Amino acid sequence: MLLTSKTVRSTLVFTFCAALTIGMLSSNANAASNRDDVKKAQQSLSDKGFYHGPVDGIAGPLTRQAIADYQKSEHRAVTGRLDVETAGRLGVGHESVGGDFKGTGREVAEGSKEAGHDVAKGKPIEAGKEFGKGIGRGAKDIGKGVKEAVTP
Repeated sequence: MLLTSKTVRSTLVFTFCAALTIGMLSSNANAASNRDDVKKAQQSLSDKGFYHGPVDGIAGPLTRQAIADYQKSEHRAVTGRLDVETAGRLGVGHESVGGDFKGTGREVAEGSKEAGHDVAKGKPIEAGKEFGKGIGRGAKDIGKGVKEAVTP
């Protein structure tokens, strides 16, 4: 079967749109708890002298830079993202609502974004692989979250 057939193209476009929608919905569902976590992280970073902006729960450029500076000072991978490890070190770890589950929407969204770039370049097979990687990373986060939730 040729990749240029209408059925294959339609299926790929539908799959991509569905994946993008799922990623956006997952990200939005976590927005409230993420904002609380970002606010807690901003306060902790401010207390440690890394953040000098408003403690508003919005992960803008000042927050990302403060996180990156903090990660560098702790000799960790510098991502500028409030990952699980950085959050834990700042006191915003697994005890906060969501734990590892919050990363799931971001991972699916990232996989969808990468897939979108591949579809735009005319590489549908690579797009499927990128989306699959995002789903896999999200599932890993769910597994960790479930394990932590049920382990006494």
